Amino acid sequence: ERRPPAAHTTARAVCTRDALYLFYLCECSGRDGARWANRTHDSEVWQDNSVEVFLDPSGTAGSNYYQVVLNPGGVRADLLARRREAWNPELKVATKVSRGEWTAELAIPFRQLGLTPGRINRVWRMNLTRFSLSPPEDTSWCVLGDYSSHTPSRFGYLWLDAGNVMNVSDQEMQPWEAIFDGESLSNWRVVRGEVLAGEGMMVVEPAQTAVVAMRKPLPYDDLVISADVISNKQFRFMFAPDRDNKQMGFYATFINHINESNVAMMRDWEYWAPPMGFHLTIPHYGPCPMADNTWYRCEVRFRPERVQLLLNGRLLMETPNLYPKARWLGLHIIGGGKVRNLRIRKLVTANSTSQEE
Repeated sequence: ERRPPAAHTTARAVCTRDALYLFYLCECSGRDGARWANRTHDSEVWQDNSVEVFLDPSGTAGSNYYQVVLNPGGVRADLLARRREAWNPELKVATKVSRGEWTAELAIPFRQLGLTPGRINRVWRMNLTRFSLSPPEDTSWCVLGDYSSHTPSRFGYLWLDAGNVMNVSDQEMQPWEAIFDGESLSNWRVVRGEVLAGEGMMVVEPAQTAVVAMRKPLPYDDLVISADVISNKQFRFMFAPDRDNKQMGFYATFINHINESNVAMMRDWEYWAPPMGFHLTIPHYGPCPMADNTWYRCEVRFRPERVQLLLNGRLLMETPNLYPKARWLGLHIIGGGKVRNLRIRKLVTANSTSQEE
């Protein structure tokens, strides 16, 4: 949830040539704020007041990530891909309980992660979390939403000065820009239907349909649009060459409940608002395994010559783009649904010649 935690946590990360160091300052109140019960290595330490670090030195957000859990007594569990027996490193740990807070320090030598000098990636994936017993609360550095802590694709990025291998593309280094603040539609206009905003989401009630459009044009010709979506029927990213969409445009559709869920690319006239006119439809592609009441990451990579649709990072389809100057964005939510984490970044390609305007 996008709300301030009841118990404040401060974390710091630094590195040397040989190790990564982490520090946590956990504010707490009452006798239970720093209580722990597990006292043996690799026990269920995460059931105590505890802090955790998830590390993927490969930077690929794959399943072979490391996890270390510490409680206020300095007891730890260390896991590789959720298996306690798979990793038993030599780590340095120090904890201290004081009035109103407890701290934890952790040193992880790179060699304990299977790394050797000269072959350390510059960019890792990482997340930092804390579990508090009183009041019961699970907090995270990265936004997890309904996802488990064990979701590497939701980990953040850690840049290591000690790294000497550039392991990420120029695309991955492009910053994301939020285009919906999660609380209001101040940057959007509701063209059709009713859309509620708050608690990090746009919401369209079940069986209802709505269209919203951005008030400002998109900043790039080559771009990536991404959103986490619950779709009860269809969710569409819509691109138009003018604000009121009086010319032919382009939209990318993620479809649920049609032919076991498929994906289509479509062009349409004046789809900001009815009546809808003549349209051309590229044949459906699939499968697009979208289930009810489940969050999916829907992404469109839009550039002048081609457009790609991705679902949870998997390429669903690619098609030529006949409408390269589509600088205005709309969202079409059909049959109800929810949208959050709506964001944009520049798409960097080897042949890209687009410039920021």
